[in-house]
Amino acid sequence: MSAMQLWSNILGIQSKNFKKIEILMFEIEFFTHICEELKIFFKNQRKDFFDLMKYTDEKRNNLIESDFLKLIIFDILASEEYSLEGIACYANTHIEVIEEIISGLNTHPSANLLQRIITLHRSVRQDLYNATIKKIISNLSTF
Repeated sequence: MSAMQLWSNILGIQSKNFKKIEILMFEIEFFTHICEELKIFFKNQRKDFFDLMKYTDEKRNNLIESDFLKLIIFDILASEEYSLEGIACYANTHIEVIEEIISGLNTHPSANLLQRIITLHRSVRQDLYNATIKKIISNLSTF
């Protein structure tokens, strides 16, 4: 389901009234909010470690940013629903690409790969995404 379809269902808006560029812009905005909320989730998940290491907020943000896709992959693996091979197959890429991300050799994967892995993560961690969407809606409703 596209972001526009999701929002159409949640907010009752008619996506057919939007131009293609408006839908694309909406989906980019939604994707950005999801990524930011995931970064907050991973930052909170590692709070004790960051506190122990006495990392500044800037250092914490830089680590989460550089390891973002790696953290998502580890979260998928922790669910035990997918192996590395399964993630690579779902993302339509070679397992070596996934291994490079995990090892830190590839910190700037393609946008398509990022989107596919986040889509897989969404299917594995529906509870997290449902809570995130509710938070985004709540934040947007305060505008």
